[in-house]
Amino acid sequence: MSTIYNRTMKCPVCSTYFEDFIPSSNSEFVYYESDLRPCSLGIDPVPYQVHACPICQYSAYEFPDTISQKLREFITSKRFLLGIDTSTLLPFTKYHLAAKIMEFTGENLFDIGFAYLKASWMARKCNIPSAENFYQVKALIRFEELYNSGTYLLTQKSVLIYILGELSRRLKYFDSASYYFSLLQADKTYSMYAQQLLLLVKKNNSEITILNI
Repeated sequence: MSTIYNRTMKCPVCSTYFEDFIPSSNSEFVYYESDLRPCSLGIDPVPYQVHACPICQYSAYEFPDTISQKLREFITSKRFLLGIDTSTLLPFTKYHLAAKIMEFTGENLFDIGFAYLKASWMARKCNIPSAENFYQVKALIRFEELYNSGTYLLTQKSVLIYILGELSRRLKYFDSASYYFSLLQADKTYSMYAQQLLLLVKKNNSEITILNI
């Protein structure tokens, strides 16, 4: 079973010490949802994988000891929190903040896309469909930019095409979903799931279970 434990963290921006939770690495995996959200027995570790300072809202998977002055100025500017409700730091808010920092520091689009995708998972967990769709769109845009640029790693290609198809399907961009799923016919890992989803592509959003991916 998965567990979480307390850890004292220090914000590299404002030097605030705070307690946060860290997921253990021994969670028992069960299955993936069709947008690759992992489901485990016991405590869901995903909400605890990103951390946010309660004072300045600096957010990241891991807190470094120091950050650049340029990033510090961004975090303390009005641009950082523009359009984000930080009255309560919900899991999807933390992922949104982390993604904005990743974009500012120029991290790769694959990781940025997955940060927004994880935000959509957490919005679904919180039962806020409007937020889920909002983050699905943000993830889709980053993944499309990466795919069109051709700068992804070869090992990322199949999962990138698959998630492009699945996000397109969930957002009801059915022509795009069909196109991306059709590209996976020769892929041993994803072709079976893509074929199943093609059967759903003209219906309302449906959920299937993806086993042992």
